[in-house]
Amino acid sequence: MATKRIKDISTTATTFAADDFIALDASSVGTRKMAKASLITQVGANYLEKADNLSDVADKDTSKLNLEVPNVGTAANEVPANGMLGDLAFQSSAGVVVDDLTVDGQLTAAVGKPMPVNGPTMRFDGVDAEVAFAVTADSPFSFTNGTDDTAFTVAGWCKLASGWNTDERTLLSKFGSPTSAREWRVYIDDNYRIYAEKRGTGAGSSTTAHTRTVSNVLSDIDDKWMHICVVWLPAGPNSADAFTSAKAYIYVDGKLNVDAQSEQPSGPYKGMVATTGDVRIGSRQSFDYFEGEIRDVKLYNKELSLAEVREVYSNGQLGFAESTGTADVVTDGGFENWNTSTDLTDWIEKASVSVAQSTDKISGTYSCKLTGGGDIGSSGNNWLAETSVIYNANKKYRLTGRVKRFSGSTESLQFGAIYYKIIQFNGTTFFPGSTSTYLPFIGAVTSKDLGNGWYSFSIDFTTTIANTLTIGVNGSTDPYLIDDVSLVQIGSVLDARAEQFDTSTGKLYDLSGNDFVGTQSGGVQSLGKKFPVYETGTWTPSVTFGGGSTGITYSAQEGYYTRVGNLAVVTGHIKMSANRSSNGTARIAGLPITGKNMSSASVGASAVVAGYMSGLTSGVTAQVDDNATTATLYDHSATGYAELDHNNLTGATSLRFTITYPIQ
Repeated sequence: MATKRIKDISTTATTFAADDFIALDASSVGTRKMAKASLITQVGANYLEKADNLSDVADKDTSKLNLEVPNVGTAANEVPANGMLGDLAFQSSAGVVVDDLTVDGQLTAAVGKPMPVNGPTMRFDGVDAEVAFAVTADSPFSFTNGTDDTAFTVAGWCKLASGWNTDERTLLSKFGSPTSAREWRVYIDDNYRIYAEKRGTGAGSSTTAHTRTVSNVLSDIDDKWMHICVVWLPAGPNSADAFTSAKAYIYVDGKLNVDAQSEQPSGPYKGMVATTGDVRIGSRQSFDYFEGEIRDVKLYNKELSLAEVREVYSNGQLGFAESTGTADVVTDGGFENWNTSTDLTDWIEKASVSVAQSTDKISGTYSCKLTGGGDIGSSGNNWLAETSVIYNANKKYRLTGRVKRFSGSTESLQFGAIYYKIIQFNGTTFFPGSTSTYLPFIGAVTSKDLGNGWYSFSIDFTTTIANTLTIGVNGSTDPYLIDDVSLVQIGSVLDARAEQFDTSTGKLYDLSGNDFVGTQSGGVQSLGKKFPVYETGTWTPSVTFGGGSTGITYSAQEGYYTRVGNLAVVTGHIKMSANRSSNGTARIAGLPITGKNMSSASVGASAVVAGYMSGLTSGVTAQVDDNATTATLYDHSATGYAELDHNNLTGATSLRFTITYPIQ
């Protein structure tokens, strides 16, 4: 072992033994001695060659080479093949743990999900806590067109509490207690597996008449946030998959967990039937209550692609075009409502181009036989149209139907709107429209030969203008048969976020644009940082006298409202065109949100711009009634005020007002 001084090292190669010491001269601290390894650490390995000695100090070019990013591979100092450079974890009392920033080797472009990390959550006790959304027969929560199951997706964040695995735990369901109200559900069983189940109703609706996809066994999920996404594909006689091979994809934290049908009992499963059973977060109606926290529950009327699953996982939502989904907006797409054999009830036409066809149809009693009226891309021609169906600009739609060439071989059937064609059919082949100013997005056609000349089709598109659903044939010699026409706006039919849970009323407000309102029971709690509920909308103001409105007509009724937390601000304009036969106190009626129950009538007041009144002594004010959706009108004097009544309003009265008031 020897000691060598730095100043004695020449510019030529100098050899150091492994146990040599190196002496450094410095006037302020004297002479210091250190081992070779310590010197390398101090100077920095990036400025020296990789050789295990100091035979040469790296020059500029060598240093540049040593600083280059290493190759991808499995050797030491190489980047892993999956692209993952490290693990980062983010956790708070209401946070999502993000332990892997890559999804199948691709950077998700988001460090976790901001809402779950910082926002509130809903706490379910596992005993009887749930949130229920009431359902009507025409709600968008049933995914069947009468013959096939249509595509849909359930997504949501959840965190199971320790000790949860004593029962099945439901994330979201439309699955009632009676077998007649069962459609679908997503739950986790006590063996740590996610189940995606669909069940038929009526004949064959027993416990064997269902289809389930089951995830792999999950591990290390207690008290940790995870994102579950279940994507159901269409199934049935007119779909690519039959009922007996219906399947779903299950994703956990943006990664595919399983994509094959795991259980198909011997029932057999025959497809879902739409019911009026509630949609419930945290239970399946009095059973399988969730124990833990839930937030950001989404329900889509489409199958999400892998990229879209990752988008929802990373950013919480899809783009504007798919922010709102709807049920079928076509009133009579099955063409069952005929006044006469040539007069459809819910469709219009310039001349008789439609005829009821009872001997050749897909479902129901009739199909529609359609003769030519001219190209729908030009105005002035004659087509079949449903004026109640107006496309919303810049939203995505899915058009489906069943079609058949009745006779001929020349002309084409067309679906679309005046000014543009979405899809054409020549008897055997479908042709999608071309992208244009009116059609910025047009998807590929999915079709199936149903036999006997009938074909089914499905196509997605986005339009930039509001226009009417139109169907036509571009000539007069080749009639076509059409049946089961459906048009749905694609997107989120339910967007239930924990920050929209109002603890004062127990209401959960949907943000999908459908304005559904869920009601909690069993004591659902709100945890974490809370945000005031924000809601906007329209309402229709009216006038009553003594609670009655007989004989009143209007030339104008317009109202808007904004709700922030426990305050509502409403604006309105009423213009009467005929007076009443009712008598009594005059009130503005139809307020969109009930006033707070304060045991007095002083919950909110506002000045009213009033015209064409009678017998007034001052300006008019409106005061929201206690625990009601009405506001009483008042006249004022030097010593007090008095309620207005039927004598003060005329057949031409005009009222303009803005009222701010506390709500329930």
